[in-house]
Amino acid sequence: MLRTALVCCMYRCRLHYLALVLLCATIIAFVAVSRIPESRPSPRFSKIVLYVDPRRHNVPVSGSGYQNGTVTGTLFAKALNGSSSSKLFLTTEPGRTLTRRQACVVQSAALHNPTFNVHLLLLSHPSQSPVPLDSREDSLFLKPLSRIRNVHIWNLQTTDLFLGSYLHNWLERGLSGRPDHLMDAIKVLVLWNFGGTFLDLDFLVLRSFQHHFDNSVLEYGGGFLTTQFLSFEKGHPLLGVWLKDFSLNYSPDEVVDFGNVVLTRNVRNLCNVSSLDEVGKRPTCKVDVIPGKLFYPVHRREADDIFSNDIYSPDASQHLMSRTVNSYAICLWSDITSGITYKRNYAPPYVAFERRQCPDIARLLPCDDTFCHP
Repeated sequence: MLRTALVCCMYRCRLHYLALVLLCATIIAFVAVSRIPESRPSPRFSKIVLYVDPRRHNVPVSGSGYQNGTVTGTLFAKALNGSSSSKLFLTTEPGRTLTRRQACVVQSAALHNPTFNVHLLLLSHPSQSPVPLDSREDSLFLKPLSRIRNVHIWNLQTTDLFLGSYLHNWLERGLSGRPDHLMDAIKVLVLWNFGGTFLDLDFLVLRSFQHHFDNSVLEYGGGFLTTQFLSFEKGHPLLGVWLKDFSLNYSPDEVVDFGNVVLTRNVRNLCNVSSLDEVGKRPTCKVDVIPGKLFYPVHRREADDIFSNDIYSPDASQHLMSRTVNSYAICLWSDITSGITYKRNYAPPYVAFERRQCPDIARLLPCDDTFCHP
């Protein structure tokens, strides 16, 4: 009997031991499985989208990958003021979706400026709330951009940018004026508060901006500057004068261009010059003028040549490409070229630009049996 009892006891102990081993193995397996990443890019290679519950006012939470998000102007300011990296801003017109061509511009900016934080501002219509990112019509383009390490997508309520700012009271007049005036006001306000570079979404970037453009404006031609490229340190005197001009002198009914015209006038006044050629000779005004050819290697009247393949031989196409060798970007003149198509089997110069400067977006080229639509 004693022997039988001992055998039973040992048997039960073995069962308990086996049960304990199985339990430990199950726990280890569960932990291992839980650590397997989901089928999305790892955080190291994911874009950081700031997600904020608009009903709360706490510090924004950083999350990896593609998330729905909206941030208020205050939280936007906190995030940018907390970063010491160079900033490159691009923005959609309020209420407009990002086009495929514009998405290409964003990737090209990030590709050639890896040390910059590239901030894409998706601005809602002032009378509407931001649409969740995955519900937007342009989500097809936003998803690949969201995986780029140095691209930061901000889904913003336009009016939030003006809260508590120098142009807060101006906003009502700005909304009733020209859309390009509102865009210029946003550019000046963002650079005044945070510093950095503001690039128009019509410029495909070809080279790095690093160490090249500090407190710089871009020559457009005809004796005028353009707001399509602005690069300034935070609180630069020119930006302060410009903001004051917006606040005191702006009228939505005036024909005056409060972008290019007012920028040119204020640069001349600040630097006390009559010609833009003299600006660089006045170091006290802390403004440099970038020659237009560095961003406009193809003139507006030649814009169709970037996309057309009917008039080009390979040599002529290569000649067009060679004109951009020393350029930092190329203007696509989308206001007059957005409707251009080309024959599917005969790629124009733009296709070569895309493949080099924005490979992820280039794969999303929409084509039918005969034509492609860049």
